[in-house]
Amino acid sequence: LINGISKGFTNARDVIQGFKEVYNTITDAFGTHLTAYQEQETALVKLSTALKQNGLYTEENYKTLQDYAAELQATTMYGDEVTETVMAQLLAMDFNTEQTKQATLQAANLATVMGTDLNGAARAMADLFAGNGTMINRYIKGLDETILKSGDLDKIIAMLNERIGGQAVA
Repeated sequence: LINGISKGFTNARDVIQGFKEVYNTITDAFGTHLTAYQEQETALVKLSTALKQNGLYTEENYKTLQDYAAELQATTMYGDEVTETVMAQLLAMDFNTEQTKQATLQAANLATVMGTDLNGAARAMADLFAGNGTMINRYIKGLDETILKSGDLDKIIAMLNERIGGQAVA
């Protein structure tokens, strides 16, 4: 009787342990996907909100930026959810849609050169677009201070493309 009860408890423990392992495996698998989905949705909300706040929201602009983020994800090491978040930051700096695309690519190039994440590079670029090249000058020498001080976004982006273009894709 005691051996039977002991075997019963052992079997019950093994069954419970098996259920725990299955539960943990399922939780890990779906938890990762759920977290990724939430990050993606948060990035898209930030992007659409930034477009709306700048008066640039159209389905075409929204889709164009999403498609560009997906394109960068396919050709660089940066996920589209991070790219879309950076795009929202750039839109908040009063960039238009095309400037946002170009500046996002340059942020990816800069992140690669600096060995940092995309958000860190975007913050450094925000300083650059505000006329402060102190941080970026540590990584990219010889930037034209006249262009930086001018605040001309297109010229600054062109200068960055000249100096660090292609880094993220490479």
